[in-house]
Amino acid sequence: MKKILLVSSLLMLPVIQAMAESPATHPTPATLTVAQLLDLCASTTVADAASKGDVLGWPRMTDAQTKSWRTSFLRFNGGSVSVVGWKRPQAAGETLLSFWIATGPNAHRACTYTATDTSGLLDALTSQLGKPDSLDTNEVSTSAHWQDGQRETSFTQVKAGSALINVSYRN
Repeated sequence: MKKILLVSSLLMLPVIQAMAESPATHPTPATLTVAQLLDLCASTTVADAASKGDVLGWPRMTDAQTKSWRTSFLRFNGGSVSVVGWKRPQAAGETLLSFWIATGPNAHRACTYTATDTSGLLDALTSQLGKPDSLDTNEVSTSAHWQDGQRETSFTQVKAGSALINVSYRN
């Protein structure tokens, strides 16, 4: 499952890059709380996740913005994938949120959240999920991992840069 989290997170990099290159044309909408993130990630359908994500008021990513990710993911997973995503433009960089359901050899549903404003994020996750099953902090990065039944959650932050949270459920 960690391999799926890592690969699916890495496959989001082209989407993250595309978002960073696109101009911000919307006012800054609401901040996502960890409770909202975990609720959205627990969605069992893309439509349910879409309705929860749309409440944030963040602009949705277009099919063109997710095309590179979708193509790479399909090549990796070998099944179909349905995805919905949002971006929150802000002065310090964009925050991205995506949710997908994949079929095939590695069938799962997952969501990824990348944020440049990371203050208190790991503490908020720990407050919601309890003490991480693993926590590694060094001079380069911080990573944490929680396994709770079918839900696997990871947090990664490099230095004082942006953070990546991935929540995945095995189908």
